[in-house]
Amino acid sequence: MALPLRELSVTVQREAVSAQMAYWSLAEDVGQKRFQFVLWLKTRTLNSAMERLVEKQQSLLDLLRQGPQAQFGPEVFLKIANDLGNVVSLTNSFIDEAYDMPVDCLSVWSPRLEKISDLNSYLDNFAESFRIAADEACTALLADMANKITADALTPAH
Repeated sequence: MALPLRELSVTVQREAVSAQMAYWSLAEDVGQKRFQFVLWLKTRTLNSAMERLVEKQQSLLDLLRQGPQAQFGPEVFLKIANDLGNVVSLTNSFIDEAYDMPVDCLSVWSPRLEKISDLNSYLDNFAESFRIAADEACTALLADMANKITADALTPAH
């Protein structure tokens, strides 16, 4: 289970970089007022890159949600947390840049950018959970707190 997660996270990282590169290429041509065909072509390239990014983010989230991670050791949790952290960082970088697009571009891509941002937030939550799981002391503390809460809930009130 760890290997597919790590492989898919690298794929999502590549898609985030691809989307950012497509954005930069389009932004450069918009700034230089290139021919309409060139702008149209680069707009479609960016659109496709964003579509692939959403698809890969969703696939990664689906894999994270289905997997039994209980058998992972702290070192695997940390590696996956770092992979997911890279995904989140690269995607945030693209999102920040993309929101600097001209308003007419944003009106077209806003729903997709919001989807990318939402999925990235979920991935960030998973990354944080994996970081916590990698910290044995933190995991033990959380387990102890859960036991105390459960014990308190089961104790009849007087």
